[in-house]
Formats: sequence, structure tokens, C-alpha cells
Amino acid sequence: MKYYLEPLILRKGEASRCYSPEATSISLLDRKGAAKLYPRTSKEIQKIVDERKRVLSAVLQAEGLPANLKQRYKAQIESLPK
Repeated sequence: MKYYLEPLILRKGEASRCYSPEATSISLLDRKGAAKLYPRTSKEIQKIVDERKRVLSAVLQAEGLPANLKQRYKAQIESLPK
């Protein structure tokens, strides 16, 4: 993914090596990258939710964890789907 910069802020304007026209649609490579990173099926989503619960539960077991953080992590666990 490329970020659009106004030619006005570039030393050589549109002739700058880092200039490219503004993109208003998602490229094929962007779509492929997003497909790799974001789950699509309910099974994949549940796997991520379960992993997050497991990690948060492990963090809650840490010795010396301040009460405010324990409360925050418990709230995060409770907010996750079953």
C-alpha cells in the first residue's frame, strides 16, 4: 500500500521518485495481504478469540500485576464472544 503525498510538499513535485498518483481503490496485492491477515470463517475467528482469552488469562496470573490492570484484563476477557 502506498500513501499519497501532495506534490506540493515534495522537492521535485510530481517528478520526485517517491511521488505516485492518489490511489482510490484497493490493489490486488492489498487484497491478498488483507486475506492473509484477517480471518474469514467462524472457525478462524473463534481460534483467535480463544487464543486471546488464553493469553489474557495467563497475564492475569502474573505476580505483582497491579489491581487496575487485573480489572482491565478481566473486562477484556468478559467482553470477548463466548
